[in-house]
Amino acid sequence: MLVAVAVAALALSASACGGGKKSETTAASANAIWAGNVCSVFTAWKTSLQNIKTNLTSGGIPSSSDLRQAGRQADDATKTLVRSLKNLDPPSSTDGETAKATLDTLETNLSNGMSTIEDAVPKNPSMSDLVTALPTIKAAFTTMAGDVKTAVNDLKKLDPGGEIEKAFHDAPACQVYFAS
Repeated sequence: MLVAVAVAALALSASACGGGKKSETTAASANAIWAGNVCSVFTAWKTSLQNIKTNLTSGGIPSSSDLRQAGRQADDATKTLVRSLKNLDPPSSTDGETAKATLDTLETNLSNGMSTIEDAVPKNPSMSDLVTALPTIKAAFTTMAGDVKTAVNDLKKLDPGGEIEKAFHDAPACQVYFAS
């Protein structure tokens, strides 16, 4: 159950990304594509984690097999997020490299968090092993959720009212995260 709570907290923390006003330049369009890709990646990750939580909480008390499967799914979703963010070129703006560095730091932090979780759980864990590992798992997910919030806040601080903020607002994939 703690895994489900931790997964839910991590999923929900991914729901705040960007904000801003419209722009018509070509660079702004490229930046909106970049922002849209960032938001799409976070949306896919968030959806995966929400599905894991739903699966864990819909059938009563989860078995050790259910928890192992949830762990693998969370690991896969996080690895996909990390790979996807790593493959994004920086946006075309004065703060583009800073935005990329923010996402690179997030990638590293999320990978480290998943490594912490993997290290805490034996290869073929018993229910007792999982119960013992739960505090470490919860702490790692809490840290990862904080890392996501920090990255989002750092992206929001880049050139307020400028190109990146506008890009997040202009990107259709980011519309779910803000009012028009």
